[in-house]
Amino acid sequence: MNKEDTTLEKLLLTVPKKERERINSINWTKQRLLDGIQEAKDNMKYDLQFGIPWILMYGFSHFTFGLTPLTITVLVLGFGYFLFVMARRGSYGLNRRKRKIFEHLLTLRDDDGHKQV
Repeated sequence: MNKEDTTLEKLLLTVPKKERERINSINWTKQRLLDGIQEAKDNMKYDLQFGIPWILMYGFSHFTFGLTPLTITVLVLGFGYFLFVMARRGSYGLNRRKRKIFEHLLTLRDDDGHKQV
C-alpha cells in the first residue's frame, strides 16, 4: 500500500460508514469530483449564511430580553433548521471532510493522468 492509499484511507475513516461506502462505490471522474467539491463548499456556505445571523439574533435576544417567547422561538427555529440540514446535507464538519476527500481524489487523478479512482 503506497502513501496516497494510506492518506485516502485515513481521510475516509473520518466520515460515517454510509458516506464511506457511497464514496467507494462511485467511479469518480474529474467532473464528478469537481461537482462534489462544489456541492460540499455550497453546503458549508449555506450553514454559515444561516448560522452566523442565527447565533447573533439568538445572542441579542437572550441578552437583551432574557428568556422570552421570542428568544425561545429563535432558538427552536435554529435547532430545527440545523437538524433538518444535518439529515439532508450533513453537518458543516462532514462537508468539510468530504471536500478534503474529493480534493485528495482529484489530486490523485491529476497525478496519474486519466486514472479512474
